[in-house]
Amino acid sequence: MKKFIHAIGEVKFITGLYFMAAIMLGSIGSYFMHGLREFSFITIWQLLGMSAVFGGLHFIQFSKLQPLIKITVHSILSYLTVILFSLFCNWGFTESTTVFWQFTVIFLGIYALMFFAFSLYYKNEEVYLNKKLDEYKQKNK
Repeated sequence: MKKFIHAIGEVKFITGLYFMAAIMLGSIGSYFMHGLREFSFITIWQLLGMSAVFGGLHFIQFSKLQPLIKITVHSILSYLTVILFSLFCNWGFTESTTVFWQFTVIFLGIYALMFFAFSLYYKNEEVYLNKKLDEYKQKNK
């Protein structure tokens, strides 16, 4: 039960991070591309749904697959998630070939930055936890 509650907490945390990123990137993109200054209530729920899917996809990073396979599978599924949400929610990323290719380039850049940020986060968390473990071992000798 303890592991289940911990996993739910991680999903909530990761989903929140993706939701925050989606709101920020969506706000910036919609303002500069269409001059929109606000989201509709439905769009916010759509972004939350997409963030929940990303939260689930994020756990591919914790699998025991080889690193290259993890990155490839995660990036392809993430790209397909955004494309499908764009099609079903009429976000406009697939309205023309030019917009589609611009979106693809921008997606790859943002994906690379987010992947780098998460890898730094997990590396720093690992160092911190190993330090705490060493302190605990020294204390209880």
